[in-house]
Formats: sequence, structure tokens, C-alpha cells
Amino acid sequence: MEYIDFPRERIDLLHQLRKDYTLCLLSNTNEIHIQFIDELLQKSHGIPSLTTLFDEVFYSFKINIAKPSLSIYQAVMNKFEHFAAA
Repeated sequence: MEYIDFPRERIDLLHQLRKDYTLCLLSNTNEIHIQFIDELLQKSHGIPSLTTLFDEVFYSFKINIAKPSLSIYQAVMNKFEHFAAA
């Protein structure tokens, strides 16, 4: 039994939102879970990776900072300084 799923409607919504918005994902997940999620997306929807659904993806294990630390949000905002001014 799968405990994680990606309903087609959510994937379609992400595609629709990307037409008008820059989409970013900030996640505390680990590398093993990302591999599992990518395999599940490929198997269930033919999508090779979660990263293909977003413009930018930030994984705490890659930037060595975890939520809820303020510095992880600052790292994301520094990447997108024009968002910080809004």
C-alpha cells in the first residue's frame, strides 16, 4: 500500500500555476525520500523528478540548513531578492 500519492489534479495545478508564477519548493526531506518520491512520480505519472514541477527546489540536506531555522528562509529569499522586496 502506498502512503504517498500525487493526484493528477495536483500535478495539473502545478503546471497551470507555473504559467503565471515562479514556483519554488522548500523541503526538509532527505535524499532517500526524494529518490522514493522521484521513482513514484516516474512510475505513476511518467514525471522523471519532483524538480521538474518547480522552477527552483531547495532541499535542506543539500543546503545544510533545516526548517524552522530562519537562515533557510533567508537562503531562499537571497536566491530571489525580488521577492524579498515585495
